[in-house]
Amino acid sequence: MASRRWICKAILQSRINPVFGWFIVISASLPCGAGAQRHQIVSQEGELLYKGGTVEYKAVGRDWVAATNKQPMRFNDQFRTGEARAGLRLADRTELQIGTNSLVEILPPPPQAKASFSLIAGLARLFTRNNSGEVQFKTRSTAGGNRGTEVSIEVDPTTGRTVLTVDEGEVDVTTLGQIQTNLIIRSGERGIFETNRQPLVVKN
Repeated sequence: MASRRWICKAILQSRINPVFGWFIVISASLPCGAGAQRHQIVSQEGELLYKGGTVEYKAVGRDWVAATNKQPMRFNDQFRTGEARAGLRLADRTELQIGTNSLVEILPPPPQAKASFSLIAGLARLFTRNNSGEVQFKTRSTAGGNRGTEVSIEVDPTTGRTVLTVDEGEVDVTTLGQIQTNLIIRSGERGIFETNRQPLVVKN
């Protein structure tokens, strides 16, 4: 506060250019952590926790490159594993275990959600402690949200056929395409989804 009074006094005494001086006053009135907080929010989409082999990373508008451990993730960035495996941590601390030959895209979460991703191909195992619907996912044939903590998602890279296996909790799923259905897959159940076909739910 004392420093701002000195600046104002200096402006009035013409020791500091008025335009530059008022810029300093405004800057000084901002909380010191404001800039850091904005940066933290921007960089919280997630990171690559670990990789077992060569994992590739593609930022928006860029080519595929080799990913590194702790590789930061931004919205709409993609990861692919090939013969490797990887672990991703999303913004809300949700963890994804990514299997071989998988392709994942990090999505901006919709309102009321904390994290979102698209499994384009391959296998992902989701671990989360969030409340219902706070983690959203998409595949070619489904869109869903968590009602539990442990879910496996498998997507055929050619047909988009999706298999959801719920080990704990529930998953709220909407089928995509000409046939649109809403249903809940519960613990101990497996949902099989194919484009433009009625979903099938079976016991594990």
